[in-house]
Amino acid sequence: MANLVPDVTAACHGVLHHVTADMFKVLCKIEATYDIVTVTATPYTPYSSSSSGNGFVGSSSDNCVDAAIAGAPTEVAAAETAPSSSAAAVPGTHGSPVTATAFIVQPEHLAKLEQEHGQYHTSLPGERYIRIITAGLKHHGVDPAWTQHIAQQPCVPTKAPQQYEKFPEPQAQDIDPLPEFTAEQLAQHQGKVTDNKLVTACGHKVVEIDVSAQPNAPHVVYLKEFMAGHELSFGVCRNLYEPLLPPLEEPSDLQQQHVDWAEDFVMDWMRKTQFKTRVIGRLLGPLGTASAPLPQP
Repeated sequence: MANLVPDVTAACHGVLHHVTADMFKVLCKIEATYDIVTVTATPYTPYSSSSSGNGFVGSSSDNCVDAAIAGAPTEVAAAETAPSSSAAAVPGTHGSPVTATAFIVQPEHLAKLEQEHGQYHTSLPGERYIRIITAGLKHHGVDPAWTQHIAQQPCVPTKAPQQYEKFPEPQAQDIDPLPEFTAEQLAQHQGKVTDNKLVTACGHKVVEIDVSAQPNAPHVVYLKEFMAGHELSFGVCRNLYEPLLPPLEEPSDLQQQHVDWAEDFVMDWMRKTQFKTRVIGRLLGPLGTASAPLPQP
């Protein structure tokens, strides 16, 4: 994962995003497991003419991050203090420093998470993560040298579909057939964790997740708020974004390849957090049934 790290000897580059107060509320819901800090960034003239002029470099006395950074939740665009992208300024010309808000994991929280879930929090980033960040840096005209630096970071290669992990299915002699769930029946589990277990769905599979290994872990907050009682594929694919998948705007856009990708992502996540999963039923209806609504302010 990318994170802000205090280092008076270092600097980094990234992208400033102007967000409204309502947009910031949505970000806070999506990034509920992160801490919020204020940092200082110096915008500069972009290196590509198609960008909007909101690349930045962190000063040596600031926290630095090698990923996108969210702008402060005000109605004033942070990029307004940067040189205009249409100006004749030389690429990389610095503007005035601006204050921005960033989502990070504080060192004390990170130490605790690494102790409890060392495999999850010390593993390499996925190739998808690097691809998305690199594309954003290029699009917004961030210093090409920094963009290349990010593109060359070690990462876990993207899996081929035939390598995807699947939720464990019961043996035929254990339970046959599996009980069927309507969207209304699944919805009865919304926001609930009972005996350290929650119920969600992935495509047509109704899945039970046992969080007994770490019932107070920050991950449980996300599972409870965004997955319990809902079909998870739409939310996972919308929030995480894999450019290799078809565009996804509405639950009705959901295809089996989205479901398979989301199932693999969640299985990998649950394995690393030592949460147990099992298929307990079948969800009736077309793909996209019972999808969680996107976070709203």
